[in-house]
Amino acid sequence: SKRGSIGVRPVSLRDFVWMDQVKVPDRYLSRKGHIPDTHRRAITLQQLNELGNLVQQVLGAVHIIDPNPLYSVGKITWSNVSLYHINDLFVMQLTKTDQCSFVDLIAAEAQDPRWFISHWWGTPFF
Repeated sequence: SKRGSIGVRPVSLRDFVWMDQVKVPDRYLSRKGHIPDTHRRAITLQQLNELGNLVQQVLGAVHIIDPNPLYSVGKITWSNVSLYHINDLFVMQLTKTDQCSFVDLIAAEAQDPRWFISHWWGTPFF
């Protein structure tokens, strides 16, 4: 069925394999910390930029088509990649082995936020 609402992505990219085509940077190969307090799992600008660099590298090297029948952007590129795509293709895949949050994967200790930014995941990432 094609029922759904904006922001709901019934089709996932979590099983799309890109790691055999682009080397995963060492920083994402094993969990660095365990931060039980979710409010202390902020991401730094540097960490966000590093993730963005990986996303840009993969999307430049691998042809990925958005499989979502309701909101497909066609070929996923740096100019149209959203947080839905990044979550399925990168965050969920990189954290799958350790079953941890993305910040637990990249940070050795708690990182307290200075700001909280709320956003819709469907907008382009950059």
